[in-house]
Amino acid sequence: MELYRKSLSDCDSALTLNDNLERAYLIKGRCQWKMGKQKLARKTWRQGLRVCSDVAIYKELYQCLGGVLEDPEASSTKTDTVPTNPPSTTKPIETKELPITAKSTPPPPMDPKSWDALTTAAAGHIQHGIGDFKIDKIIALGYYHVNSGQLATGIQIFDALLAEHPKLVAAYLGRGTAYALGAQLELATADFTSAINCDSNCHDAYKRRGQTRGALGSDTEAIEDFTKAIEMNPDHEAYHQRGLAYYRKKNYKRALKDFEDASKIDHSDPLTWNHMGLCFDSLGQCARAVEAHMKAISLKADFKEAFSNLGQAYKDWGKYEQAMENFNKALVLDPNYAHGYHLRGLGLFGAGEHAKAVKDFTASFKLNPSHVETIIMMAVTKHGLGRLKEAINDYNTALRIDPQ
Repeated sequence: MELYRKSLSDCDSALTLNDNLERAYLIKGRCQWKMGKQKLARKTWRQGLRVCSDVAIYKELYQCLGGVLEDPEASSTKTDTVPTNPPSTTKPIETKELPITAKSTPPPPMDPKSWDALTTAAAGHIQHGIGDFKIDKIIALGYYHVNSGQLATGIQIFDALLAEHPKLVAAYLGRGTAYALGAQLELATADFTSAINCDSNCHDAYKRRGQTRGALGSDTEAIEDFTKAIEMNPDHEAYHQRGLAYYRKKNYKRALKDFEDASKIDHSDPLTWNHMGLCFDSLGQCARAVEAHMKAISLKADFKEAFSNLGQAYKDWGKYEQAMENFNKALVLDPNYAHGYHLRGLGLFGAGEHAKAVKDFTASFKLNPSHVETIIMMAVTKHGLGRLKEAINDYNTALRIDPQ
């Protein structure tokens, strides 16, 4: 205990001479922790965060503050590990749709000098940074972890930043993005709203909130956000995302106009061309739908969804052979593509090939057993084939999933 007191005294003396010595705050907090003064330790570490410009030390400080270390002395200035558990206040929210998925692939280990070089290089490119090089470096570190799939670590970094800088737009955007990637859409929406409250001219915040609102099923509010973003900065993403919202609301004319506007800005996005094709097909313009889907495929040769949608456009146009050809190509690209089997099954059913259609609907059901439309078509087709008991079982399954 006497050793800790001596070390604490040394740290106090050093901080009296220079109150920007971030390592002194780290060591002082550890001594206080060992002496049973946990509240004082946390206060000391928070003081250290305010002055810290060394990324490696910053990581250790927020580890200590996050309570992820039973013993703060267990961390080392040479450690490359970072916490991977989310803060205890973060609760997952059930959602029907996940707009973005992220694989949790840890970034490669880096020594403190490499971390510092990385974040120093990135700091000059931070959007919505505040021009404070020290803070922008920490923002860069948070984004690096989020982009690497280390969502909990990114959230902890942004938590620490916001504790000291509650008006930091970049931190709200970064943490909100991490929440969205983790399917915590309500928390993400709240953070994007906070970013807007801090800066009402932040078009990125409107776009991201629009995405999360759309994923939560609030397409009307999502359209409002995308419209606001377009007024500030009419870029491809905002038009494309608003088009998706209109498409989900079955307003195909408005959706098509947005996809066309998006394509004028970026003519090489296969997703935009694919959705243009879906709109044309929904509006009965099958020839133009075929052209749009073919353009999408020319931009992305392994675009299985575009092949299936091209098949559907040919089917609606009455060109059965071309439809089957493209349905087959989609399933060659991905033999586990549930929607591909469903669409091909519909084509076979429409052509009167019910036995083959049942096989495709069954394959789709095995891959996606909660898709009610597939189950109903499986039941209808079996009914037509006289397989009444099986058909009744399928109808009952559909009713259990969706009683309406």
